[in-house]
Amino acid sequence: MRKAIKTYNFIYLVVMIWITFSTGCLLSSLEQNNIEAPERPQETIFTVVNTTDVKNPILMSSIHLPFRTSLSNNVVISANYAYLTTETQLLIIDVSDPKKLVNVTSLSFPEAIGNAHVADDKLVVASKNRLYLVDISNPFQPKIQSNVSLHHSNAVSEFDIHNSYLYVKDVNDYLHIFQLTQDNVLPIKTVEMESPSDLVGIIAQGTEVKQIVLKHRTSSDYGWTELLD
Repeated sequence: MRKAIKTYNFIYLVVMIWITFSTGCLLSSLEQNNIEAPERPQETIFTVVNTTDVKNPILMSSIHLPFRTSLSNNVVISANYAYLTTETQLLIIDVSDPKKLVNVTSLSFPEAIGNAHVADDKLVVASKNRLYLVDISNPFQPKIQSNVSLHHSNAVSEFDIHNSYLYVKDVNDYLHIFQLTQDNVLPIKTVEMESPSDLVGIIAQGTEVKQIVLKHRTSSDYGWTELLD
């Protein structure tokens, strides 16, 4: 279901940097006059780097954004747009011209958000224990269409999308499977994972889930070969 990303003549690396701006001269002057320095707003710098030559990366452009990011946020790219999650905002950036980035718009969420994944003209955004389905068919007017919570208020650990299915692993080692429809996220089933110390990986196709367990915890165990295959 994933949209094909537009191919450029060179490869770009998108970098998020969370910084606090301060001016040394200003702070020095304030200290000398015993005046408290005012708190300066924190913001994000969104940067595009040309990595065609990985040994000599080239800074193409960057843009300052008015919201902070955290370690749980990420960037996903689809077609000509980059979708960046910040603490409570989804930012949409036009990257069609890597030398001239444009901050298109933003979408507010009622709580702190983390990672996002794109599926066609939809974006799934996770909060602590909730998943939001966002319509991005018009990047200039993104809309939250629906949301769904995990059972028993479990916290989201990680998630991914394959075809029309959303797979969510929680912190208590349960795998939740949802069906993505045109305007909703429908819960299908929940699968309890094996002991994390024995679990090598998970193969999921539709609603069928197969857990690969490393029986003897050695590299020659059949589980490694099955996972690689």
